[in-house]
Amino acid sequence: MPYVLYIVLGYTFYALAIGTHLLVLTKKISFKNVNGGRSESFEAQSKTSITSMVVLGMGWIILMFFHIFPGLSTTVFGMILMGILSLYWLLGFIMQLMGTPFERRYVSLVLVLGVFSHVMLFLTYFLQ
Repeated sequence: MPYVLYIVLGYTFYALAIGTHLLVLTKKISFKNVNGGRSESFEAQSKTSITSMVVLGMGWIILMFFHIFPGLSTTVFGMILMGILSLYWLLGFIMQLMGTPFERRYVSLVLVLGVFSHVMLFLTYFLQ
């Protein structure tokens, strides 16, 4: 599969993940359906969603660097960075499987996309 496809899948992942948090913030998705249903109030979940969007935004920026500078994926630094992000999104996927039905049905699929795209970008270092 081509490198650009992994980038596009990564952008799709970030757009869907940020979009999910925006839907929570605009109350289109109940705050009880995310964060494992642990948020005690909309205000508490709002803080969590905003923090998550900042983290996702940083991941998006990292992905943009890999898009703009494809040679980055063939460096040890790029491999380590994608490895860390892959593990982070894998942990997120596992947590979604332990969450609410909404998280198991929808959010876990979004994270599969994120894990796949980041793992493939990680493997680019070894497949060069």
